[in-house]
Amino acid sequence: MDIIRKELGKRLTVKEVASVFGVDARFVRQHYEELGGMRLGDRIYIFFEKEVINAIQRQIKHEDAVDRSNKDQRKENQTPLPDSEGGNRMGNKRKGADSRWNNKGAGADPHGLLAGVGDSVS
Repeated sequence: MDIIRKELGKRLTVKEVASVFGVDARFVRQHYEELGGMRLGDRIYIFFEKEVINAIQRQIKHEDAVDRSNKDQRKENQTPLPDSEGGNRMGNKRKGADSRWNNKGAGADPHGLLAGVGDSVS
């Protein structure tokens, strides 16, 4: 028994693991493999300190690898689309662009979506 404790650390209960992660005991039982635990039979879940730590480290490494991969893919897949003037900026900086928001001019609010915007409520 001392060999197991020396190699794997202290044995933890489901409640102790739940307390460490700030989750419900049911969550720990449902995700025992991801948390470094073992299941014996239908109702016995066993966790050891070092295996829980290893599971956390594996998860962190996995998330970092996925995050780096996603950033690389986003950079590769990003190609700016030109606007109507041939630039690649976002938004509308043309003169008079704000007129569509202030109910002035023809077609400023053709669907009446801005009716009452800015009116005071009493």
